[in-house]
Amino acid sequence: MIIVKTTWRGQPAYRLAHAGRDLNQAELEWFMRFAQQTGRPFFYEQNGTTTGYGPQAFVEDMQMKLRKGLPLFESHAASS
Repeated sequence: MIIVKTTWRGQPAYRLAHAGRDLNQAELEWFMRFAQQTGRPFFYEQNGTTTGYGPQAFVEDMQMKLRKGLPLFESHAASS
């Protein structure tokens, strides 16, 4: 897995990018505890399904973006 730091509503969030295999249960549970302790939501892909974890508003935003085909995370690429 590749951990990509991003933002959601101006706050830190993470994308757990697929890197050849799905997260195992221990990894997923670790990130869930991390999110609960820090208040930082994340989204990940498991079995071909993208799932958000965090506040209900975050999960709803992710679902809406998926339905509309919008990017799930804010771009932090340098502009030229």
